[in-house]
Amino acid sequence: MKEDNDSTVVEEKTGTVIPEQTAEPDPAAEPASAEEPLAAEPVPAKKRKKGLLISLAVFLGILAVCVLTLPFLIPFLREQKKKSVYNEGVALLEAENYEEALAKFTKLGSMGAYKDSEDLRKNCEKGLLYRSAVERMEEGRYREARDMLSGLRGFRNSKSLVSECEAEIAYQDGKALYAAGLYDEAEEKLGQAAEHEDTKEMLAVCADRSGLIRIRKAMDLGRYDKALELLQDADPEQVPDIEGLKKECENGITYAKADAAFKEERYYTALRLFTELGDYKDAKERAGKCEQTPPETQELYHNSTYVATDVSLEITAPESSSIRTDFGCMYFKIYEVRGTDVILVSTSFMQRGGSVTVKLPEGEYMLKYACGTAAWYGEKEMFGSHGLYHRLYTDGNCDAFALKGHRNYKLDILDWTNRNIGVKSEKREDF
Repeated sequence: MKEDNDSTVVEEKTGTVIPEQTAEPDPAAEPASAEEPLAAEPVPAKKRKKGLLISLAVFLGILAVCVLTLPFLIPFLREQKKKSVYNEGVALLEAENYEEALAKFTKLGSMGAYKDSEDLRKNCEKGLLYRSAVERMEEGRYREARDMLSGLRGFRNSKSLVSECEAEIAYQDGKALYAAGLYDEAEEKLGQAAEHEDTKEMLAVCADRSGLIRIRKAMDLGRYDKALELLQDADPEQVPDIEGLKKECENGITYAKADAAFKEERYYTALRLFTELGDYKDAKERAGKCEQTPPETQELYHNSTYVATDVSLEITAPESSSIRTDFGCMYFKIYEVRGTDVILVSTSFMQRGGSVTVKLPEGEYMLKYACGTAAWYGEKEMFGSHGLYHRLYTDGNCDAFALKGHRNYKLDILDWTNRNIGVKSEKREDF
């Protein structure tokens, strides 16, 4: 620092010119030049401190606002992000860009559920499966396509595509059966198949060749009625020995009826049918088993409702057939007559000269007997067409006999000495 003639102090470090204290300026003196720079007035320390405090307060205020709004701001921003991803996924799904749409909805799922995003994600998966199924259909892989489409449950036109696959599968199966010579099965499949250029031709060939196959199959299964029906409509030129097959079917039907009758204990009917068949299968052997061993003299059946013993009815069969040459064993039936109802109470079988006593409650009863010298065919058909079937009636021409309580009655068949009992013939079917 140095002092010159102008008494000016020069500060070497800052270059600031600070005038020394002088006397008050002379008002008459000329004003300073406009170009002369003005010296900056220093800011007081108090003002500087106050400014810093204000700035700090503003900063803290902003910070407080951010802290207070942060809990609301973050969810809002997150929701906006979900909305954006959702809208992108929807647009991709509508454009059938299933891969990228699936990626969007999968990403959205990791961010938390949003609207129907989960359903839309599943639709993307269905779309990919649907596309794969359609590709397999184009490649002729209809079974794979059908199985894939069946799980889509109404997605787009998957239901109609399943039907299309089924028709194509039937065509493929029918064509394979046709090539193997299985015309009956092929015809069934091709009837369900989609129409191709050769479908009608194959069906026509199957119709010509499968008739005999169906007939033979029905006969092998014992369905002779069905086979006979097919034979009636068959073309004789397509079915060799058609008359012989018809006869075989007729015999098969008769044999089935005879077998059913035998199982139902209608032995006389079975005998007639087996005899009609001659040498067919084992018909002769079966016919020999139709005749049954006659029962011993005894009551065969008694209705458990009629347990009272007020009335005793003794029934006696003739000792000798000399009275009637057609008389042999006897089958006796007792019915209760109750208004318009006729209820079976008892059945008995008697050898010649045999006697059976039946205990009954007091009431009105209808009495019937059958007799014959031929074979016995069981209770349902008795002596067959070789027997005689009768109903007894009173001297007043009444079918009901009034049997009083605490009395014993005796009935000697064919001994009408007192002529107070009459006989009416009946058909075996009405006995």
